[in-house]
Order: sequence, then structure tokens, then C-alpha cells
Amino acid sequence: SDAQRLEQISRSLEQISILFDSALSFNLTDQSQLQRAAELALDLFATARKLGRPVTLVIRGHTDSTGSFEDNLLLSLERADFVAQQLFLQGVPASRVLIRGIERLASPEETAEERRHNRRVSFEVLPE
Repeated sequence: SDAQRLEQISRSLEQISILFDSALSFNLTDQSQLQRAAELALDLFATARKLGRPVTLVIRGHTDSTGSFEDNLLLSLERADFVAQQLFLQGVPASRVLIRGIERLASPEETAEERRHNRRVSFEVLPE
């Protein structure tokens, strides 16, 4: 059913992480994840519209622990905004998207791999 499809799309989108190189706002490590997110977001909004169930897509930027709190908050917002702009270019409705920065680490960092994982943009689908 369309309701199950909406739930499946939401879960798939929420599992995507768009990773960034260290300290560079816009240097993606994998462009295909951004394209997959755009396709899922378009499908999400089309399915929600068909069901008459509006949803909001929250795009959250994250950083690693290097740098000051203020710099990292700004960087997290820049990353989220960069991804949002790319989605808007693909036709995702800006009126249904919220951009958020993160003030805390998503997960502990003891290794370079853990730091790399924290340098990302993630998604959350909120029903209205």
C-alpha cells in the first residue's frame, strides 16, 4: 500500500549518511549518496502528497570534534544547507525542508574512522 511505501521510503532516507572530508564543508566523499537521497526525497513527497499526509524533511549537519564549538555549529549548518540546495535543484520542495546544525557529537570519537563518520549530513522524516 502507499502508506507502507511512505514508511519504507522514510526509513531508507533516514539510513543515508552523506559523508564529508575533514574541515571542508562541501567536499563529499560519495556523490552517489547525495543522488540517492534526492531520489528518495522526491519519492517521499510524491507518496505523501498522494496520501494527503504532509511530511517535513529535516536535514541535519554534523561535524567531528576538531575545531571550536562555534566553528563546528556553523560548519554543520553549512553542510546541511549545501545538501538541501542540491536537493532543491533536483526538485525537492524547499517549503517542506528544515535545515539544522548539530551542537553535539553524534557518536564518540576515538579513531579516525569514528571522526570520519561524524562529518556527515543525516535525514529525519517528520509526519505532520
